[in-house]
Amino acid sequence: MFRRIVRIVAAVCASLVVSAAGPARTTTPNAFVIRNVRIFDGERVIEANSIAVAHGKIVGVGTNVASPPDAQVVDGSGDTLLPGLIDSHVHAWVRDVLEMGLVMGVTTELDMYMRWEDSLKWRAEESKGAADIADFRTAGTAIAVAGGHGTEADLPPMIPISRPNEAQAFVDERIAHGSDYIKVIYDNGPRFAAMSKVTLAAIVKAAHSRHKMVIVHVASAQGYLDVIDSGADGLAHVPIVKLPEPLFRHAAKVHHIFAITTLGFTDFFFGRGRLWSKLPEDPSIAPYLGPMARQNLEQPGFNNLDHISYADNEADLRTLHDAGVPLLAGTDANGAQAGAILHTELELMVNAGLTPTETLADATSVPAKMFSLDDRGRIAPGMRADLLLVHGDPTKDIHATRDIVAIWKQGVPVDRESRRETVAQRNEAWRLGPGWLPWTDSIFKGNSKLRLSAVGSGRSESRADYADCQRPSYFGHRASVRGCRVLSPAELSDGE
Repeated sequence: MFRRIVRIVAAVCASLVVSAAGPARTTTPNAFVIRNVRIFDGERVIEANSIAVAHGKIVGVGTNVASPPDAQVVDGSGDTLLPGLIDSHVHAWVRDVLEMGLVMGVTTELDMYMRWEDSLKWRAEESKGAADIADFRTAGTAIAVAGGHGTEADLPPMIPISRPNEAQAFVDERIAHGSDYIKVIYDNGPRFAAMSKVTLAAIVKAAHSRHKMVIVHVASAQGYLDVIDSGADGLAHVPIVKLPEPLFRHAAKVHHIFAITTLGFTDFFFGRGRLWSKLPEDPSIAPYLGPMARQNLEQPGFNNLDHISYADNEADLRTLHDAGVPLLAGTDANGAQAGAILHTELELMVNAGLTPTETLADATSVPAKMFSLDDRGRIAPGMRADLLLVHGDPTKDIHATRDIVAIWKQGVPVDRESRRETVAQRNEAWRLGPGWLPWTDSIFKGNSKLRLSAVGSGRSESRADYADCQRPSYFGHRASVRGCRVLSPAELSDGE
């Protein structure tokens, strides 16, 4: 890994030296060429070994493709270039979801329920060229009935729908709040109130009249058939209960619905593999997992929901795959473990019987097509230069997606090293106790720098004297943590 970084840095330095030594001339913004690289174009490995990028877009793909003026050259020998990954099911309750996704190669995230006010704020950042967060689309606030899943007190406020004739007003409000598509909670098994089939059909009709897709959360056997029959566009999760065959297979195929995988969520909370919990042991992933991510990945599973089975989830994925139903890789990421767990999702999809090539397509070109993201998901001239360079060949070994050499978002390299340092400092701070964070006076336009190092156990015996503070939990609500505080400017010193 170190030699790959050195090779890229050397190429950048060489480009700078030539530029400084030569006469002044016009340069091409964000121009680079990757040579001697294996290229997975979003569908398959193609007969090409180089790619050229300029102005945030791919301008050439082929064999020994020509370089734009003053382009830096990256040697991709032994590496594979892929389109930036797409996670088709996240919940961006916190900005970390977008930040951590990007540093793990997920350049686009499809949110399935978040605070619409946050979506407008982060989109404004995106429009100004924010280089540290993934691009995203959102459902905004989901639609549910009173007592339905999503109306719990610890989730963002939701006004429940009560009658079918309210559907158009509910959909129009979501669109006014910036929703790119509509998310509906139909049922969640026996634990919550279920929406009526008539109301669901009314929502689908209302959304389609506004040219918006409808993605539905459902967790009961009959519910899946109801959702397919309603004309909805997608299932928020591959089914997690045993389904009637061949009725379900035929209905899914005929109605052209797609399904988002989320196998990792079921495996972690209801299965035996719990691959998410193994991520802190992965040397390619661990340096980017902060304290909240690690805490989320240590959560216990659920043992009181007999209607949910990972074995059924995996079998249902194979059923949909065999029926030709489009599968979209998605994680249901809710916090700072976002991005990392998509790599686990890809592994589980392969374990379930998909080929690595099919799985990679389900994380690139397939979701781009289903969500009409026509400028990404493939490596071809004119596409966004959202790119992921990994060592090895993930079309042979899906684990290779974790061995990241470089990431570009619209042709701009992602600064993984800064994120790695930030995460290391956060982890160090938590040695003092849950909730501690390194903090400087930068929000007051100061220039202090902080490097935190805990001595000994690093835990303060008097931390119970500190006031409560708030931190985001896995599911997005804010939970009080005793003994955490933010350092004041007076406690910081200039320099490290």
